[in-house]
Amino acid sequence: MDLKDDHAIEEAINYLVLNFLESGDNPKPVVFHSLRVGMRLWSLGYGRDVTIAGVLHDVLEDTGVTGDELIEEFGPEVYRLVMANSHDRSIEDEGDWYVDVFDRCFKEGREALVIKAVDFYDNLDYYGVGDENELTVHLLRKARYFIELSAKLIAERQVHRDLKEKYDRLLETKFSEYVKHLE
Repeated sequence: MDLKDDHAIEEAINYLVLNFLESGDNPKPVVFHSLRVGMRLWSLGYGRDVTIAGVLHDVLEDTGVTGDELIEEFGPEVYRLVMANSHDRSIEDEGDWYVDVFDRCFKEGREALVIKAVDFYDNLDYYGVGDENELTVHLLRKARYFIELSAKLIAERQVHRDLKEKYDRLLETKFSEYVKHLE
């Protein structure tokens, strides 16, 4: 345990909470989700910057925080990883949104993909919460697309294996009726 890392990660958590209280805009419990993402990364042995980026992965798209502010607070490496995992607000079509994010994560490399994989892992628990079948099929397709794309760089990583296993398990159980719609 490194006390400096603990303090830095706690600073990121405080930053996340304060900015969501001030300007957060997402109906999902983003703070709790973001904490789970960051702590999963930490527990799997990823370093301080990857863990902080995991904690802050939604802060650019769901609050008023700017890239410059993020760089000033946490440095260019955290910004690079958060930016790769953030939707480009200038893209209007949601299908293009996620393809763009995945492409940027892939371009930025394994660490960005690992953050996105843990983000997906946690978000799978929210799939199917609403009654919209079309949305559930869309989300399952998006997850499958990411799993297949990211396998090129992170298939050997525990986070990718865990994500694929959870996704497959959900298709066999909770979402078995949707499988025919995914092809």
